[in-house]
Amino acid sequence: MIEVKSVSKIFGSVVALNNVSFKAEHGDIIGLLGPNGAGKSTLMRILTCYFAPTMGWVKIDGLNVEKEAIKIKKKIGYFPEEIDIYPDMRVMEFLDFAANLKGINKADKKQTLDQIVESCGLGDVRRRIIGNLSKGYRRRVGLSQALLNDPQLLLLDEPTIGLDPPQVLETRKLIKGLTGKRTVIISTHILPEVTQMCNKVVILNKGNVILEDNAERLEMGLSMGMNRLHARIECPENHLIDILKKVPDFKDAQLIETINPRCFEVMIEAEVETDIPKALCDLAFSKKWVLREIRPDSSSLEENFMEILTKERS
Repeated sequence: MIEVKSVSKIFGSVVALNNVSFKAEHGDIIGLLGPNGAGKSTLMRILTCYFAPTMGWVKIDGLNVEKEAIKIKKKIGYFPEEIDIYPDMRVMEFLDFAANLKGINKADKKQTLDQIVESCGLGDVRRRIIGNLSKGYRRRVGLSQALLNDPQLLLLDEPTIGLDPPQVLETRKLIKGLTGKRTVIISTHILPEVTQMCNKVVILNKGNVILEDNAERLEMGLSMGMNRLHARIECPENHLIDILKKVPDFKDAQLIETINPRCFEVMIEAEVETDIPKALCDLAFSKKWVLREIRPDSSSLEENFMEILTKERS
């Protein structure tokens, strides 16, 4: 669906994007992550055909963003961080206006508008003046205009910025309900949005792609070459950690908690390709230990994200 190949964007002496490449398949929900100034908005503007890349190329559904921009714009929906919606218009007036701009067939327009209003939860405010709506509802109106043309690609730039916690939850739920038949790219620096809505992550920093991976792998730390699990071991050993550290396949072992004098919770780290549960079970069998629990180490996404950035800077 999307192919970004060796894309750079240069503004004078500023390199906003540097040799960026990644792919998105149909149905992917991609979280475009990065700190402020990483190049996320620049990349989104290239994907919407607002900017042309200085070098490299981008294809959307096989179409080149520089040569076939008009065709591409008919296939995409864009929800920018700062959405321009006319505060003096009523919700349905604005959506009707947006539908006309997008060239929605007149015969289909009423049905299209009714479907969008229902899917975006705007039924109760459809006749209200936009300027009198809460920020959460105004964001819904902005999102609804991006969906009018039933886009194959939906681009969302900081979709929950400025919303209060209940509105954030509602917006995330709404976005998840819209996925499935379209590809979605969500530009954000709010990390929980990635795990709650995305199946893939592309991390930008200073204009460079420093990671492209599965969102679940990022949360588990596997993207950084880490493979960790927690285990509760019942054993009489006074030197449990020393024994674990001597296992050739294990890189590290730490005592997390002493449950009781004969039961300990430990964290074990190894290379990604190491089967830690098998190695631990073999060891426990030979030592006649009892394994009470084995579970993956779910480090926080924030910790893993900062570790990636730290490694990239070093």
